[in-house]
Parts: sequence; C-alpha cells; structure tokens
Amino acid sequence: DTTTIEGLKRQKRNDMGDFNMTPHADAICKLAVGGRLFSFGLVGFIGDCKEHGIPIGYDELLFIRNRLDMGTFDGPLILPDNVAQFMTMLAAPFSPRSILDPWAGIGGLPCAVQKRLLPQTYDAYTLNAKEHEVFQLLIEASKINMVLADPLDSLQSTDAKYDAVIGCP
Repeated sequence: DTTTIEGLKRQKRNDMGDFNMTPHADAICKLAVGGRLFSFGLVGFIGDCKEHGIPIGYDELLFIRNRLDMGTFDGPLILPDNVAQFMTMLAAPFSPRSILDPWAGIGGLPCAVQKRLLPQTYDAYTLNAKEHEVFQLLIEASKINMVLADPLDSLQSTDAKYDAVIGCP
C-alpha cells in the first residue's frame, strides 16, 4: 500500500531488502568502497560498472547512497526515493498524460514518476552537462525526454502544454 506515508516507508524497506538480494548489489558496493566512486566521479563510476558488466541504474545509486550514508556524488543531488514516491502519490489521482520537470538533475524524480504513472509524454530539463550525461548513462532506453537546456529559455519558444509540472529543485 503506497497511498499512505506508512505504506511508503514499508515499501522503501521492502525495496531495499529486495535490492540487497540482487547479485550485483555487492559488486557495486565493492567498486564504490574500493575508491572508484570517489576517484573517478559519478560518470566514471557508472562507466566502470558497465565495463565490468554490472547493471547500474538510479535505484542502485539510491542503494549506494543509503549503504555508504552519502547524500551526493560528485555534486548532483540523489533524490531520496521516499520524496519521489510522495510526489508521485500526490500526482497520481490526476493521471497526468504529459509531465514537465523543469529542473530534473540526474533524473531521479522523472524515473520514479515515469515508472509509476506511465505518462505518454515526459519532458525533463537540466542545465548541467554532467547531470545530463549521468542520466544518459543510467537510463539507456527511456521514455523520458531529457533536454540539456535552460528550461526558461526553451519553454518560451514552444507551444507544449502539460497536464502536470513535477519538480524538486
């Protein structure tokens, strides 16, 4: 039951327990703890995981952050999953078919919202090239249109309309 705060807390505990059981969780943590995360930065670390054949996505970054008690990697914010779930829960009754995230960072909120609400259109913006690169590395086949641009400038030159604007600056 993810319609209440307590339900979200239980789900988070269940999700973390499930991830702990996946075969690549320990491999990812070994790479992170082995210094690769800190010496290569987030982009290099994701590339290193992929080179070693270790699947890594946003959920795994959440796991690493929780396991290593870190809030950020190399600068970008890793949005806590319970915050993303809460925001998704607020938007769910409206069943938005098109969503805009004008300040998406590395894509944590768009990934969570897309997975749960399944909108037809999801446009997300980031100003930071490194955050855009992290998103592209983590989310290879995504229905999220991540744009590297200033949202204020870009949105002024479009007629696009959205059912919901969801963001976490």
